[in-house]
Amino acid sequence: MADILYKIKQIIFLETYIKNMKTKKLKLKSVVKSHKPDKKWDATFIYRDGHEKTIPFGAKKQVNGRWIDMSDYTKHKDKTRRARYLARHSGMGEDWSKPDTPGALSKWILWGPSTSFRKNVQTFKRRFNL
Repeated sequence: MADILYKIKQIIFLETYIKNMKTKKLKLKSVVKSHKPDKKWDATFIYRDGHEKTIPFGAKKQVNGRWIDMSDYTKHKDKTRRARYLARHSGMGEDWSKPDTPGALSKWILWGPSTSFRKNVQTFKRRFNL
């Protein structure tokens, strides 16, 4: 009987823990040039428990030994290219609903509804209540 009660308490604890993880509140601290040579940007998030996590996003490519930025909607402003990017990446398994993932950051900031990087960051913050 004690074993059953212990297992029930474990299940209740795990359900509560999972529920709290799903409702974890994030805050976007900053979006700055990346510390990694093969990425354009670093987004730093602050989690409810106080720890920070930096997510690098935005591709660069190496040409003749130098890293150069890949083009995105905020640079080329071409709606057709944006539509092709979104169609291509929609089937890749990227989770655009979680703000602290490189895929969501790229979709909503680099390939967002506006051609303005700053406006897309503001829209991203509003979309995810950051």
